[in-house]
Amino acid sequence: MARPLREGRIITFYSYKGGVGRTMALANVAFLAANNGHRVLVMDWDLEAPGLPYYFRGLLEAPEARALKESPGILDLVWDWTSSLQGATTAADTQSIFERFDDPDVFSSYVRGVLRANDENDPDDVNIGRLDFINAGSPKVKTTASEPVDYVDALAHFSWPSFFSDYAGGSVLENLRRWAKRNYDFILIDSRTGLADVSGICTTQMPDGVALCFILNRQNIDGVARVAAAIRTRRQDEIELHAVPMRVAIKGTAEEDDARARGILELSKIGGFSEDAVSDDFKILSVRAGDNVPYYETLAQITATDPTTDPLCLNYARLASRLLDTPIDLPQLNPAWIDMVRRRLQPRHATIDYVTKLMASDSARAIKELESLLESAFDTVIDGGDLSDDYVTALVEASLFLASRGDGPFVAVDMLHRTLDLLRALAAAQPEKWRSFLTMAIERNVEALSFYLDPEEELALLEELDGLLADANTVANRLRRLTHRRRAARLYILQSELEAASQTIGECLRLIKAIGSGAPKLAADQLEQVQAAEIETMLFRGEIAERQENWSKAFYELTTALAGLSGQDLSGRSEFARLAFELHNRLARLPADILSADEAAHHAVLAAKHGALQAPGSMVIQFVDLAQVIVRANKPDLALEFCDHALDGQDRRMLLQNANYWGRIPRTVAVFFQTATDLAWLMAGSPRNRAMNTVAVLGETALMVWRTLDRRRHTIGGKTRESLTEPLTGLLEALTAAGAPLEIVAHLQDAAAVSAGRRPSTPQS
Repeated sequence: MARPLREGRIITFYSYKGGVGRTMALANVAFLAANNGHRVLVMDWDLEAPGLPYYFRGLLEAPEARALKESPGILDLVWDWTSSLQGATTAADTQSIFERFDDPDVFSSYVRGVLRANDENDPDDVNIGRLDFINAGSPKVKTTASEPVDYVDALAHFSWPSFFSDYAGGSVLENLRRWAKRNYDFILIDSRTGLADVSGICTTQMPDGVALCFILNRQNIDGVARVAAAIRTRRQDEIELHAVPMRVAIKGTAEEDDARARGILELSKIGGFSEDAVSDDFKILSVRAGDNVPYYETLAQITATDPTTDPLCLNYARLASRLLDTPIDLPQLNPAWIDMVRRRLQPRHATIDYVTKLMASDSARAIKELESLLESAFDTVIDGGDLSDDYVTALVEASLFLASRGDGPFVAVDMLHRTLDLLRALAAAQPEKWRSFLTMAIERNVEALSFYLDPEEELALLEELDGLLADANTVANRLRRLTHRRRAARLYILQSELEAASQTIGECLRLIKAIGSGAPKLAADQLEQVQAAEIETMLFRGEIAERQENWSKAFYELTTALAGLSGQDLSGRSEFARLAFELHNRLARLPADILSADEAAHHAVLAAKHGALQAPGSMVIQFVDLAQVIVRANKPDLALEFCDHALDGQDRRMLLQNANYWGRIPRTVAVFFQTATDLAWLMAGSPRNRAMNTVAVLGETALMVWRTLDRRRHTIGGKTRESLTEPLTGLLEALTAAGAPLEIVAHLQDAAAVSAGRRPSTPQS
């Protein structure tokens, strides 16, 4: 059965300012109309910011979607017209051009099919709806230049006034209008914003109706009211105008009611609407804001769980019925087809703005979408495609940020691998452009994610990094290499790969020599970095000697390194203070036949002094081992000095770190209590006035360790708790003897009672 012949209607979707949801509304109306059996053509006239193709990506396979986005369109058409006429030298040439543009095939050649609403019973039925598309223009546009030029340049050099006045451009647009109305039921135009030449074409010359899309703020209301007035002045009542408020709040507010009243007033007073008509538009056509609006461009019915109850789907169906003046129902779509479209729609290539928005969205969803984007970008590079520097930068920044928010280390490391795989592919294709970016990304990721990386993974990245920096012989790059080689040497030692560690130390020394010989004068911070590296290489050799049980060599290397710190600033959190902590920490642990108990204890005190300032976390971990060195020396004054530094009563962070680390499980609590007991008995031998504050801090720390464990009382068995009664009792005796404050003693007595299964005498905090 043939479709009855009737002239189609052209409707322009216009917004005074961008970002109101105009293009999304047009795409959804077009999709619904096609699925209701209508022939629909959409044209992207937003030449400065074309975006309509993005909404149809999921309806097509990826190559077809890319071809749609890059297809010739409006800009190609108008350049074809003007350049052809410009090349005409005779009246016959001009007449031939006019005849060519009278041929419908000229316009049909720009059409790309998007959707055909198949009828399984009669696939050839002419009444089956379809959705066709004419693009804004191709990436390369043939102009009057000898070679095609980039779209942006072609648009910038096209003169619309000249198009109309010098080349009779109105005639070709009228031919386009007649052709479209003969071949389609509905033609929907996505117009650019503002009041420029293209907007005038779309709002006054081409359409039968205009949907004025706006949000309820003063600027938008005033703007669309003036545009409505201008259209009525030019075309009187030939064009049907509709007011379409967008992103209206689901729940009305007093502020919105006021804006609604202002909109009705301005559109009636200035825009020429009847008050009843504009009031009806506000009631029927308002597109409400919805929680289900996706971050990427797509169609509401594709993403909705149940379109029949989804507010956005119902809004668009109501909008389509009103604008097209025909009933438009929500179609029953094949679930398998929807699943296929959704798979295609998993965001692959996105805008920089979209990638940036991911960092502020739900982390689980954002990570999943970013993984898809990284995979797609990788595939693009492998296939020979190109990605902008800004887009790649946005992906890397987003992956680093989201990796830190992921649920567990596996997510973070997987994100790291995907990001670096993309950059490796880019660097392989264009090393001069991407090699330095890959280097920077590895550096940043290793620094940010070292806690999550397996040592072997981190070593592999550090070795890759060294290879990338090996050819850069500036002082700055050699210093970067030196930093990374020191890190690698440390990891090799921790992995007991002593041969590899020794080789890496040798590389560090060669870099130090090259830096010194290659620059007559280093900046102060560069000089400090080199000096710290020299000292650390000796520390590394000392650690290797320890692992080989070559104690005399270990002592030589460590003391030589310590001598290198003479004259350096060891205050605060400097690199030298960290090295001082590590050197004294290692010297304190050397065997008794290398160092006397008193000498070892002095190193333990100095380790506590520098560790508390520079590496409080490391000091907490080493507290028990260093304390045992102090106990072996059996010197009350050293015990006092050690506890003053190691527990630093003025720094609550130190106490909390000790409590959180040693209060994790009953076994570590017992170890800490025994160590604290030994220290307290030692300090009991000091004058009471000297030891009082230090003993109080030790007692408070022990109490915080107990409370940390006690917070987990529901997961710790009664017998396990009882096992702490004896260590607590012993600690109480020692603290009492050392003069601990009565309040702390009382709280620890209550802790012992709880441990033994008795009721405490004071309330527990």
